[in-house]
Amino acid sequence: MIHPSPQPGAASLVTSNSLANHDLANHGLASNALTNNSLGRVAAPARVLQMLIEQGVTGRLHATPLQSNLPGWFVDIAQGKIQFAGGQDPQGDRLTYLLQRSYRQLLPLLQQQPKAGRSPYAFLHQCWQQGQLSLQDLRQLLRLASEEALIHLLAMLQGRVQFERGVTPDPILISLNFPQAMDPLEEQIAQWQFLGERQISPHRRLSLVRGSRFEEQFRIPLLAQSRARPLPSPQDLLANQPSLYRLAARLNGDVLAIAQLMDQAANFGYLRWLDRDSTQAGGQGDRPGPRSASRCHGGNPGTIACLDSSPAVQRQVRSCLEGAGYRVIGLSYPQQALSILIKERPQLILMDGALASAEEQGLGRLLRGSPLLKAIPLLLLTPHDSLINPIRAKRRCPDLDR
Repeated sequence: MIHPSPQPGAASLVTSNSLANHDLANHGLASNALTNNSLGRVAAPARVLQMLIEQGVTGRLHATPLQSNLPGWFVDIAQGKIQFAGGQDPQGDRLTYLLQRSYRQLLPLLQQQPKAGRSPYAFLHQCWQQGQLSLQDLRQLLRLASEEALIHLLAMLQGRVQFERGVTPDPILISLNFPQAMDPLEEQIAQWQFLGERQISPHRRLSLVRGSRFEEQFRIPLLAQSRARPLPSPQDLLANQPSLYRLAARLNGDVLAIAQLMDQAANFGYLRWLDRDSTQAGGQGDRPGPRSASRCHGGNPGTIACLDSSPAVQRQVRSCLEGAGYRVIGLSYPQQALSILIKERPQLILMDGALASAEEQGLGRLLRGSPLLKAIPLLLLTPHDSLINPIRAKRRCPDLDR
C-alpha cells in the first residue's frame, strides 16, 4: 500500500466545502450536462467528482488530460461512494508496476496475458476466480489500484470530463468515502500536479541521451530509490524507451520518486522525454525536456532564487530584496528546486546551508554539476554563529561561494 505523509495546503484540492452544486451547475457542470456532452467539458476533475458524490449519483466519471497524447483516467461511483478507479493502460505497464510493488506472485501469470489492454480489474478478478487470490487480497489490491489512479485523476488541474450513467458496480468492489479517503494521498497529488504542469505523467516515455553522465550523476540517487540489486546499467534500464511505470517496475521503486529523478536528469540533458506514441529516438514524436542548453541564453535580469524551508527566512529575504527592486523566487521543497531553477535561470541562488550539506539531498553538488546552473553564484544562508553546515557543505561541494 501507499503510505504518504499529508502535506499542508493540498487539502483544498479535494476537500473544499465551497464547491456547492449550484455553483458548478451555473458553470455547465451539472451531471446531466456532463452526460449529454460527447466531447467532454473542460473542468477540474476533483470538483466534478465532489459534485457527483454529493448528488449521490451512480456511474463512471471519465477525465482526460487536455494534452491529447496522454492517457485518461476514470472513477466509478455509486450512491456517493467511490467503488473503483482506473485508467487507460495501452501497454500494460501500470498493472506490471502495481503487481511489482504489491503482489509479485502474480507477475508470472501476468506475463502469460497479452500486453495490450491489460485491465487491473479484469486480471485481478480472473485471478480470484481461479483461486490465485483470496477475497481479502483481491479487495486490498483493488483499493491500491484505485488509490493510485485517483492520485492521477485528482492531480489534473483541468481536463476533459464526461459522466457515464448506468455503469453498475460489482458488489465485490471497494467502497471509499470521499474526501476522507483522499487525505493520505494529498502529498502525492500535489507532487504529480507539479510534474503535470510539464506534461509528465507515469505513462510518459524516456530515451537515454548521455548514458555515462547519467550513471555518474544519478547512480547513487537511484540506488536510494530502488530495491533492484544489482542496479541495471543505464542502457539496460532505459532499453526500448520505457514509460515511467515500466522504469519504476524495473527498479522496483516508487513511480513518483523515479519521475522526480528522471525529470532532473532530463533537465540536465542526460535523458529525453518522448511522446506516448514515439517508437524511435529522434523521430517526429520526440518531445525534449522543458529546456535544452541550445535554447537557454543567460538568466532573467534582477531575479534571485531563495531555497529555504523556513517561511520566516523566506519572508525576510523577500522583504529585503524586493524592496531593492529584485524579483524573488521562493523555493521550499528541494525536490522541486532543480526544475524551477533551470526554467527561471536566476542571477543568484541563496540556499539554506543545511540543504547544501545534507547527505540525503546532495543539492549543492547537483547544482554545481548542472551545465545550466553551475555558472550561477550560490550563497549559503546559515546562522551567524554556526560553522558546521558551511564546513560540511564545502566538503561535499568544494566550489560553493562564500
